[in-house]
Amino acid sequence: MRLYTYVGSGNGYKVELLFALLGRQYERVEVSIFDGESRTPEFLKKNPAGRVPLLELDDGTYLPESNAILWHLARGTRFMPSSTAAQDRALAWLTFEQSEIEPVIGSARFWIQTGRSRARGDETQRRLAWGKQSLAALDGVLADRAFLLGADPSVADIAMYGYTHLAPEIDLALPPNVAAWCARIQALPGFVPGKVVYDPKAMLPDANQRVAEHARYNTQMDNKYGYSTTIDIPHEVAEHEPWFNQTLTQVNDSLVRLGILGGEYHWHKHDNEDECFIVLDGELMLDIEGKGTVTLGPKLGYTVPKGVVHRTRANVKTTVLMIEAATVTPTGD
Repeated sequence: MRLYTYVGSGNGYKVELLFALLGRQYERVEVSIFDGESRTPEFLKKNPAGRVPLLELDDGTYLPESNAILWHLARGTRFMPSSTAAQDRALAWLTFEQSEIEPVIGSARFWIQTGRSRARGDETQRRLAWGKQSLAALDGVLADRAFLLGADPSVADIAMYGYTHLAPEIDLALPPNVAAWCARIQALPGFVPGKVVYDPKAMLPDANQRVAEHARYNTQMDNKYGYSTTIDIPHEVAEHEPWFNQTLTQVNDSLVRLGILGGEYHWHKHDNEDECFIVLDGELMLDIEGKGTVTLGPKLGYTVPKGVVHRTRANVKTTVLMIEAATVTPTGD
């Protein structure tokens, strides 16, 4: 079997942990998600959602979603409960993990450790408070048992351990019963510690770096062509080099801007405005937080919804029309 994963993924780590506990061999393939490797046409054929982990089975088929992979690997082993009732409880914990742990503790940890919490402070604090409640609920369940389903570890414990044990990294202390449960998992034969670390490409620049980056962006906010005037895009492209951003005209409450792009823009978002990109020439790569990279050639377009963190990249001089509300701040909120 072959496991496509990413070093910073707690979802990927819990799959690797179960492989280790079972003593099963597999081929590990690192997917650089912040380089867009999970959004290439080749990878999307394997998993249309463009996410890792992804398990390639021996028959050549692919199984996505971390907890589905855990369930598949645990079937027929000591980590799969024997009774139907116990299997139902295990499934309940797998669902709990994907609703109350991974998007809560996992997301808060990602934002804090990669600099994204600066742009979403209130939501980060809400997730931290939510994570504390989730840990308290888990602590109560573990008050009278060694593992989630009783005396023996199961697939439910492996799923829950993945992100739970990382909570102290963001100052979410593990309650005593949860801490003792983590220690019991770590004492299991075959246990391997996780190295769940985000690579440098996942990091947002700090404030000083962003100031320096803004200085090299030539952004012209004047409505250059106004109304009833021919807009000469070839002239603008010939006269300017990346990065250049010129408002061409206003249509009602929206602006049409010309972007001449090259290299990489900083990660940013627009809190209240959508942003549409239409490529005229070259190749534009849109890195979308949590979804990987969308690659656009000439005559292709994409709209980034408001509130979504993203950045643009271009390896060659690329000409783009951008359509957005007149209230937008081009460098992001």
